This record gives sequence, structure tokens and C-alpha cells, in this order.
Amino acid sequence: MRRLWVASIAGGLLACTPIGALSTGTAQAAGAGHWTTTGSMGVARDHFAWTALRDGRVLVVGGQGGTLTLRSTELYDPARGTWSAGPPMHVPRYGPSATLLADGRVMVAGGYCRALGGDLDTAEILDPATGQWTWTNRMLDFRREHDATLLRDGRVLVTGGFDGDSVLALAEIFDPASQRWLPVPPMSSPRLGHSATVLHDGRVLVTGGEMPRGVVAPLVPGVPAGAYFRGPAGEIFDPTTMAWLPTGGMRIRRNSHTATLLADGTVLIAGGYNPIGDGQVASAEIFDPKTLLFAPITPMNVARAGHSAVLMDDGTVLVAGGKRDRHGALGSVERYLPASRTWVRIPDMLSTHTLHLAMRLSDGRVLIAGGASGPGAGDTAGAGDTTGAETYSG
Repeated sequence: MRRLWVASIAGGLLACTPIGALSTGTAQAAGAGHWTTTGSMGVARDHFAWTALRDGRVLVVGGQGGTLTLRSTELYDPARGTWSAGPPMHVPRYGPSATLLADGRVMVAGGYCRALGGDLDTAEILDPATGQWTWTNRMLDFRREHDATLLRDGRVLVTGGFDGDSVLALAEIFDPASQRWLPVPPMSSPRLGHSATVLHDGRVLVTGGEMPRGVVAPLVPGVPAGAYFRGPAGEIFDPTTMAWLPTGGMRIRRNSHTATLLADGTVLIAGGYNPIGDGQVASAEIFDPKTLLFAPITPMNVARAGHSAVLMDDGTVLVAGGKRDRHGALGSVERYLPASRTWVRIPDMLSTHTLHLAMRLSDGRVLIAGGASGPGAGDTAGAGDTTGAETYSG
């Protein structure tokens, strides 16, 4: 930790220890669309990062596999439905970020590896054309489980996360042209398990997130509710002024939720974990960037956290998987209809997934892969991880 603007907490480092198995989702299939098994990943992993490449393939990097922190990478070919080993990173990384840069390269930053002393400040860039990783400059701060957001001008905004001692309010920007990291004003509160969404006007909405207090690991599902307190519900970063603007409050406290930019410029906030007694929640709300206010909408059919949300070609949002206490990982899926602000159930996934990859492919299908599956999902890191993958069409 090299800069101030941090709220220190008790607790130690997150060891590379397992994440338990998950249980079967119980939703009944309804609605259109279907799931199809695709090729399995080569390595079971959770807390990994992923991004689409310009050629349509999907890159997966790092994460936790069993008791090992991984430096391996994999590439999914949608045309063939197969995974292949990619070039390994320079170092293993648990909880890194992976960002597709404007020139088609991929920057991976931060993460954690006990063998390297804990949390990382290093960053490296993959050139998919050559398959080579090259070091770039170190971040200003050590961090894992942070968010990295590509700005309209090609720079990357990094926010929050955990540095081994503290949850961070710190933010910084990476400039690919100079390969320099630049400090920006901190957020109004430390955040972990938050979301960062680029709005239509290029500003970035940050929502939710919790700051663990007196716990040994960040964002571990099952941590007692009293171990957390929340920061402000939301704030907006303006890259032109390099300043943060507060928003109205969300209706409930949440982390490990999803935030999806809709076609009309509003943002759908769904699910997550509420630390004050509720646990996983089904509640949903809409953020309007014109008023800077959140408004409640019809809740999801199933309470969930650690799920995924993917914007579909038709403007609807596909929400899949996640975890619910006593149920473990979920296989249930539902779709948000913006026109009516309602949710409809659609067929369950073929397997349960949480902490998983979810991405809309260039042909319109949705790929779900990896993460954890079975009872106790997300309780510890590594156990219960799955190589399973499937695609949704409809």
C-alpha cells in the first residue's frame, strides 16, 4: 500500500484456499430458448478474468484451481465449440482484471498469489497476434478483486479492490499510449464487490460494494452479516473532469450484484448480497443518469448473488446462475424485459454455475463457463470448481 486515501481494517491475507461445491438450481423451465453443451475448459477455475478478443474468441486468464493459483490461460473458439491452452502469463493471479484495449491487446492487472508475497501491483499485456505477454508498468497500488473499465478514450479506469490489509477507495487510470498509471481522486468510500458501468455519455457509474471489517478474506459468501458495512450506494466518475459525482441512494445495500447498461441509457441493477440480514436478494432497480436516482422495479423470480447478466441483441437481459444460501449454486435463468420492466423465467442451465464466465458471442449466443458448481459454492476458494461450459440460444 503506497498511497493514502485508504480505510485500514483488521484481518489478514486471503490464502489460496478452496471454494466449495454448489447445489442444483430448482427453477422450472419456462419461456423460449435452449441450452446446449459446448466443449469443456481445460482447467477448473474460479476468480478468474476473461474478455472477448477482436476475432471473436474468448480469453480466460488465471484464477484459482483447487489449492493452486493459476498462471495458465485458455481460449474458446465459438465456431468450433472448443477450448485450447493459451500462452501462460508471467505470474499466477487470483482475482485479476482483464481488459481488451482499443488496439486489440489485453491488459491483465493485479490479483493475488501467496507464493509471490500476496497481493500484486504488476500488470502485463498480451498481443493475441503473436501470443506474447510483455510487462508494462506497475500499478500505483497492490489490489485484487478490483474493477477495470475501458473508457471511451482508450484509457482504463481501475477502482477499489483489496490490497491484503485494506479495502480500497483508491482509483487510478492506465494510459496505453504512455504505459503510465495516473492517480485520480479516490472514491467516496472503499469498495469491494462493486460494479462499474460505462454510461452512454462516457462517464462511469460505480454502485454498491462492501467493506469487510475484521474478516480474513474479502467477499467470501457466508461471512456473518455483522462483519460488513456499506459505502455510498453510487457515484459517477467523469473522465473529462477527473472528478466523482454522488448519486441518489440505492433502495437496498448490495454487493456481488450485476449492473447492465440498457439501450435507453438507464442501468439495470439486479440481485446481490445484502449484508444486513437479507443475504442474497431478488430485488432490482433502475438507475437514470438524467436524474441520478434509483427506482425500484419488479424483483427477480429468484434471489441470487455472484450471478451473471448479459445484454441480448433484442435489448433484454439474461440473468443466470449465482448462489443462494442453503441452495448452493443455481441453475435457474430469467430474462428482464425493459418494455414492461418485468422478469420471465426461461429454461434452466444444464449445470449450476456461480463465479462463472458469461458473455454474448458474436453470433448472438451466450457462453457460460467455469466457476463453481455444487453445494457450498463460494464458501472457500477452489473446491467445487467446474470445467463445464454451455451456450444459450433464443
